[in-house]
Amino acid sequence: MTIRYSELNAIQQEFQNLIGAQVQKITQPSHHEIYFQLRIPGWTAQLLISMEAGQERVHLVEQRPPSLPTPPTFCMVLRKHLKHARLIHCSIHENDKIILLGWKRGEEQHTLICECRSRRGQVFLCGEALRIQHALLPLSFQRGLRRGDTYLAPDPLPHQKEQPPTPPEFAEPLDEKLSLFPHNIYLARQTQTHNEAQRFTQYKQLCTKTRRRDLKKKNRLLTNLERDKQRCYDALKREVDAELLKGNMHEIKRGDTHVSVVDYYDPELKQRDIKLDPALSPQENLEKLFKKIKRAKKGLDIISPRIEEVEEDILQIEEELEEIESIQTAEELVAYLPSEQKRQVIKRKKTDQKSAPYKEYKAQTGHKILVGRNSKANDELTFRVAKGNDIWLHARGVAGSHVIVPLQKQGTIPQDVLLDAATLAAHNSKSRNQTHIEVMYTETKYVKKLKGAPPGQVTVQRDNNITIRIDEERLKRLLGSVS
Repeated sequence: MTIRYSELNAIQQEFQNLIGAQVQKITQPSHHEIYFQLRIPGWTAQLLISMEAGQERVHLVEQRPPSLPTPPTFCMVLRKHLKHARLIHCSIHENDKIILLGWKRGEEQHTLICECRSRRGQVFLCGEALRIQHALLPLSFQRGLRRGDTYLAPDPLPHQKEQPPTPPEFAEPLDEKLSLFPHNIYLARQTQTHNEAQRFTQYKQLCTKTRRRDLKKKNRLLTNLERDKQRCYDALKREVDAELLKGNMHEIKRGDTHVSVVDYYDPELKQRDIKLDPALSPQENLEKLFKKIKRAKKGLDIISPRIEEVEEDILQIEEELEEIESIQTAEELVAYLPSEQKRQVIKRKKTDQKSAPYKEYKAQTGHKILVGRNSKANDELTFRVAKGNDIWLHARGVAGSHVIVPLQKQGTIPQDVLLDAATLAAHNSKSRNQTHIEVMYTETKYVKKLKGAPPGQVTVQRDNNITIRIDEERLKRLLGSVS
């Protein structure tokens, strides 16, 4: 989503309101993004310069992410020359997607040249006479530019007629300072929405792909175990052969391929044909048969519990796939990422910025309603966050979120709040598309966790029932109250 020329032009016009702003901080959260914290009287602005491939852009943003633990070289160079400098001019280079930001500190002047070209973006720090001092990305040999050279712009892009951007509309009015930068803020929010959607799709594909692969492996393993189990049962069927052979050893000699004996286990005493290995003696044939039966019994002792274990794994994976399918945000999907990717995501977050295991909604009465984000978060919400007298709700008989209504000691839950909480429990369950949904509720102290049970699975005592039909207006109000 590279910035368009018309957008960049509108943004640089709004940047005229930043003339005189002083650089307070310069940070680099990734190798392709730089953030400037600018101070103007009564307000602090955050300026983003991004050369991420396919997302080249320059505009103000409302929040600044944490920087890399060790600042890259370009960030250090910018701090050396531009910290405490003031913005003195901003312009577009010859109707191209190149924006020039001029800075002054004492007698020293520098120009930051940002080339916002799709997949060919670059940022140059230039001194007097636009001599290149440093660049964000490695310098291209094709451009023939080196440090110390005078900056030379690339060939102009083919001229494309673009409609000037219409003044953006916002759901809520911007405050006094932000209202001076409507195109900046609109683009920042649009980019954030796009990035969140992109991250959500990426996470979901990764979570789903991993579990489908695991599910395929488990199903293949289950098929093999069931085949082995059947072989064990087939071997056990020869236990009668072994007992009959044991009583008729005198009728067998080495070289026999089979022997026909009276089946004393058959009410009609029919003849039973028993296959033999002609290379073995009668005793060796008998021992071979008993060994096979003994192995089959041992095999069943191992295979049967293993099959149960694999079936539980398959059920768990299928439930997780259903949970993943119902998740709406990238943040909730982090819990389902493979361990390596999860570590990388968590590492990028601030250590003190721990996400709550629940979403918080508000009833019309002002009561809080807490909804677990996933099965692991359900456990944390019910057994760590909630108190014993809080009301616990869950859609009956199906997978879904735990819902908690916090209450004061000896407090009671109003009927309308109960309906709100039941609506959220129904909406966050597999029954959400049914006409009538049964929701159980009780005090949290009557909800117990069984040892070894999967995340989110509990037993409930003294529960009550409420059957609801989801009211779309009520649901819309609740979803709009999330904080």
